[in-house]
Amino acid sequence: MNHESITVGGREGARSKKKGVMNMKAVREKLPRAVAAVTLTFLAASNAFAGAGETDHDQDLRGDLSFSGILGHYEEIRQTLLADGTEGLAAHAKAIADTAEALSQDFSAEKAGVHLDQAAAARQILPEMSQAATRLAEASDLGAAREALYPLSKALVRFRKLATGDLPAVAYCPMVKKSWLQPGGEIGNPYFGQAMPTCGEIVDG
Repeated sequence: MNHESITVGGREGARSKKKGVMNMKAVREKLPRAVAAVTLTFLAASNAFAGAGETDHDQDLRGDLSFSGILGHYEEIRQTLLADGTEGLAAHAKAIADTAEALSQDFSAEKAGVHLDQAAAARQILPEMSQAATRLAEASDLGAAREALYPLSKALVRFRKLATGDLPAVAYCPMVKKSWLQPGGEIGNPYFGQAMPTCGEIVDG
């Protein structure tokens, strides 16, 4: 091997070493950006997984912790039973249970829509409301749903007495001896449905 070959080999080795150093430097510079990109991707995937199966309606409900939000679901339940149906009952009942539970854990009179001096009494009703709504959500048929409606109605009627703002009326059916909440006006009996839809009377409101 001559001197010229050694010199050329030395230059090639130096260039390769320098190139390797430059490549490592480039990797080190790009690494933080790559890690950040992977982290953001992971967080996005985690958020998507957490919200999987949850509709926009579910998310809206979770944010409405007021009595009026609960009443909206209750009225949907009443209308469904009045029409002798069961579709959607479980979802609305579960929404009431979840809302009552969330409100119980993060309670304020303003959020609950009750008078400040009635806050303690209102908070005590929420576990009963949540349990009754859960039982309604688990009802297996129309008859079971109507039976489960009454304990929920009782809790809501009690809560209504402590609430502020525009409130539904309390109706009562003397034949089944059960009450419920509904907007004022024509009676819509959820316990009898279409068999006797107007049986009952407004007793409060």
